[in-house]
Amino acid sequence: MKKSYYIRIFNPKRFTIFISICLALLILISVFILGSLSVQGRGEKNYARVHIHSGDTLWNIAEQYNERNQDLRKFIHQIMKENDMETAMIYPGESIKIPLE
Repeated sequence: MKKSYYIRIFNPKRFTIFISICLALLILISVFILGSLSVQGRGEKNYARVHIHSGDTLWNIAEQYNERNQDLRKFIHQIMKENDMETAMIYPGESIKIPLE
């Protein structure tokens, strides 16, 4: 005589609810993991730290670090925004960050 192996579901409604909850948790966890991976890639900016020396101007520094060949006025504005600067005046001994890419 052969034994038949099968799972007997005592309460099909409770089993369906259990499977639905497990699938929902699996979907939520995978969305959370994939979402956090994509945010890490997008949210990080690369910066160059530049120490200001005598004779440096923001215009010259922007020309030197303008890798995307964008309008220098826009790039200077971006540098000023990143460093919370109200004017384009820089002084020897200061350090500013320049956004790259």
